Amino acid sequence: MLGINNTIRGSYAIWWVADMCIEHMKANDGDWPRNWDDLRDDYQTCVARSGQPWTFDELSSRVEVDWDADPIELLPFSDDSAVNLRVIWLRNGSDAHWSGREPNTMILDYLKTLPDPNANAPGG
Repeated sequence: MLGINNTIRGSYAIWWVADMCIEHMKANDGDWPRNWDDLRDDYQTCVARSGQPWTFDELSSRVEVDWDADPIELLPFSDDSAVNLRVIWLRNGSDAHWSGREPNTMILDYLKTLPDPNANAPGG
């Protein structure tokens, strides 16, 4: 039973961290968070919206984030290649997530809602 509980908690934790990263990008002109400290305000936004099922420390102990990711470089990923994108993952190596809430796909879906950063570039 402990394994099932851990899988469920991991699935929710990774969803929360994806939501926190999306909140961060919304509040910071599309900038990707650089570290866990960047997500503290976004954690509070998620808590205000959904309650506090997690402590910030539990999330950071369960989930890993690629702090060097660049949203502009992530945009070319299509739905087919989303499986190759890995900017958020569980530290225990599990790929557990809720259906429709795979964190990397959530990030891509959010990025697709943003205006094309190259639209106003010369020749773009």
